[in-house]
Amino acid sequence: MNLDTTLIKEVASNHAIGTNVHEQYYDVNRNIFYRGLGVSYSYIYDVCEKLNRKSVLDFGAGIGTSRFVYDTKPRTFDHSMCDMIDHSWRDDENVFFDNVRTELGYECINAGNLTGNDFILDTDLKFDCVIFFRFPPLTNGVIDATHIRKKMQPYITDDCIFLYANSHLYYERNYPFFTQPGVTIEYEETPLVIASF
Repeated sequence: MNLDTTLIKEVASNHAIGTNVHEQYYDVNRNIFYRGLGVSYSYIYDVCEKLNRKSVLDFGAGIGTSRFVYDTKPRTFDHSMCDMIDHSWRDDENVFFDNVRTELGYECINAGNLTGNDFILDTDLKFDCVIFFRFPPLTNGVIDATHIRKKMQPYITDDCIFLYANSHLYYERNYPFFTQPGVTIEYEETPLVIASF
């Protein structure tokens, strides 16, 4: 798959300088991290289209790679991004994400802390698909599928499908999420696994 992620790599790398963010965002000499994110979103979008989704939300949009990939090859669904505005969680990284998305001209819906008691999503839109890609609270078992669906009820359609994508390593190690009842593996090829719930 040929996906040129040079632009988002350069913007993110420039904003990473002097900021307390994970070292992966300083990928100045390589394009592997950014290209990997881009290719992963391409496969996630293939699943969205296979499942005939019409309004897709990327939850926890990070540096906006999902929008970058969508703009590179528009799909049959509408695309939105949101990110949690709880700056007590990785404060510098949240500012970094905001700065990268702003420079790229990407709009992002504000979201409350999904693991907190007063979750809100600052939109009137309803989504029939929500993507969680390497989403730490779900990856680390801080929140489960049942609680996600309950908290997002005002913002989703009745037939909403949630997608969770992560490294194949988590799947190989029998990460409990992938073996829970109601979870379906939609795509599995190293290094990516995509599950629906």
